[in-house]
Amino acid sequence: MSIFSDNLLSGNPAAVILLDEKTFENEALLKKISARINLSETSFVLCEENHFKIKWFSPLQKVDFCGHGTLASAFVLKLNGKYKDTNHFCFKGESISLDVETVSSNNANIDLPVYSLNFHSDSINNLFDNKFSGEILRIADSQLDLIFEFRNIEDLRSVKINEEFLMSLDFRGLIASFINNNRIYFRYFCPKLGFIEDPATGSALSTIYPFYFDSIDINNEIEFIQLSKRGGASNLIYADFDILKIRAASSPIYIQNIIID
Repeated sequence: MSIFSDNLLSGNPAAVILLDEKTFENEALLKKISARINLSETSFVLCEENHFKIKWFSPLQKVDFCGHGTLASAFVLKLNGKYKDTNHFCFKGESISLDVETVSSNNANIDLPVYSLNFHSDSINNLFDNKFSGEILRIADSQLDLIFEFRNIEDLRSVKINEEFLMSLDFRGLIASFINNNRIYFRYFCPKLGFIEDPATGSALSTIYPFYFDSIDINNEIEFIQLSKRGGASNLIYADFDILKIRAASSPIYIQNIIID
């Protein structure tokens, strides 16, 4: 299935695997499975009485937080006979809890945290390809990512990063962005996770929203549009100082059984 799009050929592909407790705790095995599947994230879910434990793995490592993998997990659980009448799903990761509400067969809302930002007064050298000459308006960082605002969308479309330098920094990845009225365009670069650019990134919105808070009209529709090759989009439903409620679409789901030994 794919998240942040209703088309399997766009958005971010996701894999979801429901596990028993013993397998769920075997992280060496989960890492091997994720590397074999080789999607941006694979979600592993353990069903408990009142909530669902969840772990996310990229092809290279375990990750702290994955929005599209959590949304995918809710859609998959909804197809399970036991949860077909359930609309609210609470997922508990090791450092974060995320609530998802399914609103139709291919749309759901997810509550994401809002991160505090540190704004930079100086540019960061060596982060982009030597040939890049675009103008950067602002730079900030959150507990996860760096974020840059470009003056024009052409710079966002053409930017190339210095992968080696980005991997040396103490951030998960880099959000390159541009705003036009209430449409926020962005790209997400994350070589640390095993791929240069993520197709569609829910967790990046926790940094993007506070970065543009003073530039958007919260009373009108706000769109987040990811300009990766596959593309992805979502809409802001509600926000306060701590929580963002984001609506995202899902493509059709393909299910198969796998044997783990």
